[in-house]
Formats: sequence, structure tokens, C-alpha cells
Amino acid sequence: MLDGNQVDTLVSVHDSVRRAFNALLTTGDVFASLAQLVGFVDENDLAETLFRHARTTLAAERGITFDEAGGPAGSLLPIDLVAVDLPILTSSGEQETLVRYVLNRGERVLRPRTTLHEGPRHLVVAGPMGNGKTTMSKLLAQAYRASLLNGASDLGELATAASEGIEARLKELGLHGLPHHRRWPMRIDLAAFAEDEGQSERTLLRYIADVISRRTVRTVNAAHMDTWMRRWPWFLVLDGLDEVTEPRTRRSIIDRVLELVEDADANNLDLFVVLTTRPVGYTEDIAPTLFERVDLAPLPIDQALAYGKNVARVRLGKDHEAVPRVDRGLERAAASENTRELMVTPLQVLILTIIIEAAGPLPPDRFALFWGYYDTVSKRERVKPGSLKEILDAHLPNITILHERVGYELHVRAQLSDHATATMSSEELRDVIAAVLVDDGHDPDGADADLVEDIRKACLQRLLLIRAHNEGVGFDVRALQELMAGRHLTTGPDDRVEARLRQLAAHPHWRVPWIFAAGRVFAETQPHRRDQIVEIVKAIDDDASWRLGRVSPVGPGLALDLAVDGGARKHPRVRKPLLANALEIFDGPAPKDARATTRLLLRAAGASQEARSMVAAALRKALGGDPGTRLIAEHLQTMIPDTAGELSASDDVRMLASVKSAGVTGRQDAPNPLVWWQGVRESASQVQAAGAVGGAAAAAAVEGAYLLGLASVAGLHAVEEWEAFAGTSAQSSHPELADAHFELDLRGPILIALDDPEAAKLLEGFLLDLRFQDPQAAALLRDWVLAVRTSVAWEQDPDPTT
Repeated sequence: MLDGNQVDTLVSVHDSVRRAFNALLTTGDVFASLAQLVGFVDENDLAETLFRHARTTLAAERGITFDEAGGPAGSLLPIDLVAVDLPILTSSGEQETLVRYVLNRGERVLRPRTTLHEGPRHLVVAGPMGNGKTTMSKLLAQAYRASLLNGASDLGELATAASEGIEARLKELGLHGLPHHRRWPMRIDLAAFAEDEGQSERTLLRYIADVISRRTVRTVNAAHMDTWMRRWPWFLVLDGLDEVTEPRTRRSIIDRVLELVEDADANNLDLFVVLTTRPVGYTEDIAPTLFERVDLAPLPIDQALAYGKNVARVRLGKDHEAVPRVDRGLERAAASENTRELMVTPLQVLILTIIIEAAGPLPPDRFALFWGYYDTVSKRERVKPGSLKEILDAHLPNITILHERVGYELHVRAQLSDHATATMSSEELRDVIAAVLVDDGHDPDGADADLVEDIRKACLQRLLLIRAHNEGVGFDVRALQELMAGRHLTTGPDDRVEARLRQLAAHPHWRVPWIFAAGRVFAETQPHRRDQIVEIVKAIDDDASWRLGRVSPVGPGLALDLAVDGGARKHPRVRKPLLANALEIFDGPAPKDARATTRLLLRAAGASQEARSMVAAALRKALGGDPGTRLIAEHLQTMIPDTAGELSASDDVRMLASVKSAGVTGRQDAPNPLVWWQGVRESASQVQAAGAVGGAAAAAAVEGAYLLGLASVAGLHAVEEWEAFAGTSAQSSHPELADAHFELDLRGPILIALDDPEAAKLLEGFLLDLRFQDPQAAALLRDWVLAVRTSVAWEQDPDPTT
């Protein structure tokens, strides 16, 4: 037996002992041995290449951007001074914090054949806009960079400051400091990868190699990275899956990620992947045996207050005269029920501090919060001397319209495969500026050409919320782009506004702009427009056979989002019907994100005693309903205690966890999926035989839907049929051909039918009872149809005047 001093001496003297355990390696071991590990350049060149990249990114990515006009252009907030450890709910329902959860898992060896970790090793971090996903991804990457370089003597001043800052921040967050397990870190922006991958079918490793090569003087290729991954543990952060919205590109990106993970597993490599996304539109449930999903929870009010006060001091300086005013304003906001609801994400708290600093009024809802930020920024710029003040004083209404159109155009592009990153070129920007000025009677090609150029040049520096990004212009924060896109949707004649809102209401990519649009309508003094929002949501699934609206309704989910938005809560005339519509969510299909749905239901119930009574009555009815409805209600009810604790809900709201059924209220007949499917298939065959218009396409689609329900009782039978077909077609040894047949024989017929109005109506009629007879198949069809069909169906700009 050896004592600790002997072990320490042996480890220090004998590098062979250190090399047997990666966590014991020193920085010198890492870089001195790279040539032996990889063997593609000489030792000094490779050590210098990787050292420079790690050192460069540690120094260069210390800051996070939230440029506010009125502050220094291009100013950054040091991430180690403002980051907080965000609360999460794990897949098992436990309350944790994200940084601690990730770093604790990263301390384990995650080789699949030797790890002691049970369950999925990788993580999907889901959270709504502004919840801090990107900031956390940068913080975690910085922590592992600092860990990898810890002890190096030649980091340089900036990298040393970043390393010391990140270590200090981790200790302030209650952690022991830098990670002990020295993983090699890499952070990838998935939108940028998607745009690059769309040009060439490159692997993720090849893209990583290119990113490294662009920031160093040496060239690294995919083979080098593959060898390095085999020799050294990795930490890979993939940020922003939600920003890749075009279905084919998104599927391709997910495939690239899974290829990397599965290859690492096959070779028993120590790879740890963290992927971030918004929950809206996340229907893939990526490889649940490999990826655990954790959900970012709202900031507790005490943490939100502490964050707001701290970020104000970092932004302004602790002795700035506005700091006490910000502190008092935050305390008032936390004490008010309306504004307390807004203090749930770091972004919204940050914006609130900026509005309070400028002596603006406390915003009552989310739309008012974000629009108040724009208003604050524009007022600041108009009191500063210079050419920008002159442009704003003379043309602020047109500058606002420019923001709306740019936000809208960028959001349109973001869902297309060739525009994954939300920027536009200088030339494209000029065209938008010219179009805005033409609408106002200007002559951009003649007398007002200089004005167009002045506005364009201002945008290429910074014009309120628009600024230069890489080779184009865009918004710093995606939520601000979505705010402007939402304002554009509600700008113009009533008939045009209504047409836009109806067309985009069901589209997951447009959910946030749509809610902003509704927030603007709720804030205006035009009751007929508020009624219009309620009517659109109520009727959203009628006459929507092209996406099987009555089989897979989206109205209840959209209504629930709006019912808890502060704008609707002010108006009982819209709040009540929206909540009544939202409570139809118990009718199924089962919500894809049950935890998020539970959170929204509890927030809705917390608005008033009347709202609590409505939620309780709907829950009571659902618990006595048909099997599918009852299953949904029971599942959501099991989540109430944890979710109520997360929201610090009142006792009245917590009591929803104990609501009991009032007796049988649903259908008395029992579902029989096998018999029902057989009847549907026979009916479809008869319609086809009768020569009905669209009958053949509808009958083929019924067969596809039948086989698509793989998770249901009927689906289990369908699996046997599919496997038999695959076997006779010699597909079992060629999975890529099986995938092709899956698309051809299952999905293809459904898409063909949905493209034919008559066939789509027939198909919807055949499947109307699907939610009752085969709820699991209904959920699968819902996820697939909405994820694919809404994007495929909308190929043209819904507003050709833009």
C-alpha cells in the first residue's frame, strides 16, 4: 500500500503512469505527445497548431454579444462575469442545474463498453427563446478549454484572464472549479454547419477540421480529427438545432450527428455530446437510447433578481448612477404578478434592466417587453449627436418598417435549406431599403439615392437592432428578429393581416413571431382585431385537410401559448375562449412535450380563480373520459407536483394534482385498433373501386398511415408486414434501401394524397376516429405531418408585396 505522497511522486516522475489515466495528464503531456498520438505533422508543428487554436478560442470567445445602441459598438459582456447556472428538469423529473449536471457527467469516462454511467450518455438541452442555451454552451466550452490548458505557461494575457475568470465563476456557482477530466472541447453552431453542409455532403468531423484550420496557420483534415478522437476524450457542443428548420436539411444534420456518435460508440470512444434546441418544433426525439433530454426551467425569482442586479453592474459599472434605479425597478417588477411572469429567462431579465435604466415603464407582457427595448434603443440614439441621429429624427417610421421587413425576410429565409444563417447581403439590404422608401413616396434611384446609401452604411455599422454579421447584416438576438417578423405580420390592411396569420398559424417555425403578432394585436385599441385572433385560433384546424387538421389539431396548443401570454390575460374577452380552446388539448393526440404543456396549464390556472376552475373542470372531465383522453390527463397530472414546485405555484394551483374524475364522461365503446384499421382499409378500397375523385390516392395513403403507426397495436402488426416485405425484397442487409422503401411505400403515398385536395379530404374523413382508436398512431402521424407538411406546403412568400 502506498501513501498519498508516494503516489504523487510516482505520477509526477513517471509519465507512463500519467498516460495510463487521461485525467492525470499535464498540459505538457498533452501537447508534447500529440505527434505520437496523431502522427500527421512533426511534434512541434502539431503542438503549436492545437495550442494556438485552444488558446485563441479561450481568449476570443470569452465575451457574449448583446449589443445595445447607446453603449460602445461591438461591446461584449465577459461570460464569466454574467453566466448563471440555469435550473433544469431531468428526464426522470429531478430538479438540477445545467452546468453542474453537464460537468458532473463529463467527469466520467463515457466509453460505452467501460463506463459506469447508466442510461443515455449524451444530452439534448431544450429551452424556449432567451433561456440561455447559447450562453451556457459557450460557458461549458470555455470551462473545458481552460481545463485543457490549465498549467500552461505561455497562454498570454487574454487567455490567462479568461481561464482565471471561468475558474472563478465555476467556484462561485458552487462547483469545485475547472473540470478534472481534460476533455478536448469543440463548439459548433448548427445553423452555420447546415448552410455549409447544404453546399457539400460533408461529415461533421470534416466541418470541425475546417473550422480549426480557418483559425490556425496549419491545415487539419477529417482523418486527423478522427485519429485524435480515438486517442483523447472529447466534449462537443452542438448549438441551435432549432435554427435549422428546413426539413431535409434538419434531417441531414441529425443524421450527421448520429453518424459521429454511432461511430464513436462502435470504436468505444470517450465522446460527450451536448445538443441545444428550442422545444417548439423538436419532434425527432433524437436516439433516446443515446441522448437524454433535459429541459431548462424558468428562473426562480430570487435567481432572476440576482442575475438582473449583477448584469446591470457588469454592463454599467458598479458605481454607475443608474444601478440603484435598476435595483429598485427589478424589486418592483418581482413584486408585480404581471412583470414577475416576464422574469423567467436571462434574456428577458437583461432587457428589463435596460428599460428600467432608461426610466421606461415596466412592461405588462412579453410583446411590450421586447418592443419597449426597441423603443428604448431608438430614444437613446436620437439624443446622441451625429449623422445617425439625423437619419432617425427624419426617418424613424421608415427605419422601424425596415426592421420589420428585414426581420420577416430573414425568418422566411431561415426555413430554407440555402439560408440557414439569418443574414442578408449588403446588396439585398439595399433592395429592402429602397422598397421601404418607395412605399413612402421616395425616389431611391434618383433624388433619394444618397438616403438609401446612408441607411445602408448605417446598417453595416449598427442601425438600432440591425448590424453587420460576417458578410451581411442581421440581428444580434434571434428573439428580436422574431419580434420584428411578428410586427410585419400585423402591418397592413386587415384582410392582408388576416391572410398572413391564417397561413402561418400552424407552422412551428413561425410560432414565436405569431405569438408576438398576437401580442401586438392584444396591445392595440382595436377589439375587432383581438376577436380576429381568437377566431383564427378556433378555426385553425377547419378546412385544413392538407395537413389532417381535424385528425392532428394544432389549435389547442397555440391557444394555450396565447392564453398564458400577458397580452391575452389582460382581456377576459379573449382570455376565456382561448383557455377553453386550449383545454381541448386533453382530447389528443398526446402532447409531444408533456412537461411544457403541464407548465403552461399551471401558469394559465394561476391567472385567476376562474381560470383554475376551468382547468380543474377540464382535468376532471378528461380523467373520466375515453382511454386515450384519460391517459393524457393522468400523465400530465403526474407532472403537476414537480412543475408546480418549479413555478413556485400557489397552493390552489398545486391542488390540481389531487383532482379526481367526476365519473365516466367519455365514449363507452372500447378501442379496437386492429378491427378499426381493417374497416378503414376496406372503406378506402371501396371508395377507390367506386372511382371517386382522389379515391386511389386516399386508399394508398391509408395503407401508408396504417404502416406508419409502428408504435400502436396495429403498428406492431404492421411491423410484421413491413419486415416480411423487407425480407422478400432483400432489404434486411441493406438498411439504406429499406429507408428508401420506407419513404416510397409509407410517407410518399401520404404526401401525394395531401397534395390532392379531394384525396386529402377523403383521407381526413377515413382517419377522423384515429385519436380514439389508435392514439399512438395519431401522435406519430401528428408529429410527422406537422414537421414535414407545413414546411412543404409553404414554398412561397405569403406576402408577395414584401
